[in-house]
Amino acid sequence: MSGDRDVVQRYLDELAVRLHGSAAQVRRVLAETEAHLYEAVEASSSSAADPDVVRAQAVARFGSPAQVAAAVNQAAWTRVRRPVVGAAAATLVRLTAAGLIAMGITGVVARVVAAVSSTAAVYGFPAAAQPPVSSCRYWLSVHPGIVGCRQAATLEASSDVTLTLGVAGLLGVFVTLALAAHRRRSARPVVLPPMVGPAVGAAVFGVAAVGSAVLAASDAVVLATWGVGLYWSAAATCAVAAAGSTGLLIRALPASYTFAQVGRRVTTADRPARTAAAGLRLLVLLVVLGVVLGVAGAKYLLVGSALSLIPWGLVAALIGYTSPSRGRSTLAASGYGFALAFAFMIAGYQGHASVTHRLPPFALLGLLGAACATLLALAGRAIKGRGR
Repeated sequence: MSGDRDVVQRYLDELAVRLHGSAAQVRRVLAETEAHLYEAVEASSSSAADPDVVRAQAVARFGSPAQVAAAVNQAAWTRVRRPVVGAAAATLVRLTAAGLIAMGITGVVARVVAAVSSTAAVYGFPAAAQPPVSSCRYWLSVHPGIVGCRQAATLEASSDVTLTLGVAGLLGVFVTLALAAHRRRSARPVVLPPMVGPAVGAAVFGVAAVGSAVLAASDAVVLATWGVGLYWSAAATCAVAAAGSTGLLIRALPASYTFAQVGRRVTTADRPARTAAAGLRLLVLLVVLGVVLGVAGAKYLLVGSALSLIPWGLVAALIGYTSPSRGRSTLAASGYGFALAFAFMIAGYQGHASVTHRLPPFALLGLLGAACATLLALAGRAIKGRGR
């Protein structure tokens, strides 16, 4: 029997590394395969031939581990293919609806900023761009009371962009309501991990936020869309959406690891994951805060004054003072400092060259900001230690 077990176990070990699926599915396939193999070996052991040869032939007749694993994996994929594709399509539709709603919110934010500041500050045609002659004729024909082409382009953008973004937002709300109603009527089992949607949303909205900020800093014209204030409104909206998606991702991560693979409920073992999730949540919030303070310092509050360093430094020191550990304070303060300095340089850039050519030196200055914020955070921790 020891020889039988050696042959079977070697076969099962090779099969296990080739199987796909959850731990429960793999264990079930291995258990069924083990039972069949032992039956085949025992049935062949009554032969008068060499027992080792008989056992090897019995296992070989069952099929190689590669062949068995390929057949099992193909059958498993056939069973879950439609649910997986359907869940992926539903996730894509939900993310598309969220993007459309973000566009609508961008339109609302842009109109509010235009009402507070001016229409030209939000929808103004870039000074470095040259409008086409045919477009100028159309804009002036639509706005006959306007003399200048750029002013007519600004008014045309304020109306067209607002209408387009408003329609997109309403469409996103309609799709979201339709998905919610469909989900209530037909409950489906969870196929994809719960963190897939938030992870993709955080990545897409994060890239959109950075891209919109770059467009705003360079005052670019993309197709028939322009306006520094419009791009900054889009960057702010996408940044908030990315932060919200990251929060949902952090909430989904502990839930995904609530049960261990052996079916035992995790009690103390998931504490490191929860601690890491809390640290990631704090890092995301402080990065968003750094971007907001950097843009505000470059455009709106204490512009050109060294006094802006005071609130920036106080926030960094407060991070260290309130953080429960030195490692968390260092990571959070460095992320905050980098985001603040990088956003400040991009928002305050007024050069003639494209801002994309200035990103590497801006990143180096961001590292300097991260170092300064880290030192201030450590100083905050030192003050906290002396006070005890």
